[in-house]
Amino acid sequence: MPVRYVVINEGRLVIERWTGQVSHAEFVAHEREKLQDTSIVAGAKALTDARAAEFPETTAESVHEITDLYGDPNNETGISTYAGVFGGKDFGMAKAWEAQSRRQGVNTIVFNNLEVACIWLGIDPAEAQRQLDDLEF
Repeated sequence: MPVRYVVINEGRLVIERWTGQVSHAEFVAHEREKLQDTSIVAGAKALTDARAAEFPETTAESVHEITDLYGDPNNETGISTYAGVFGGKDFGMAKAWEAQSRRQGVNTIVFNNLEVACIWLGIDPAEAQRQLDDLEF
């Protein structure tokens, strides 16, 4: 799968890096798997770096298949706040993910700048970059 993530700060922060071509099925499967990861505490924050990825199959119309998972009562965990950093080609889909995540009660904002996303999320940009570097493929 074209994603790697790390859970730090005693489960309160998830940092993930997406790269390459990501199928819609991979995107959905990853979110489902992450919501069952018991190392993530309820109410955690997440930084998603997807600048090096493309999501050609995930459209603004199909992104609800991902965000609907956030409201599933069978989840082992729940991320309360997402900062997503996306490239221009997928920014429209990412904005739909933002809006639909918010409808599920998840405070989400999409950015095109990693440092600004980190500041909004309340995490150190240099530490986030170190964690992302460790997630290199």
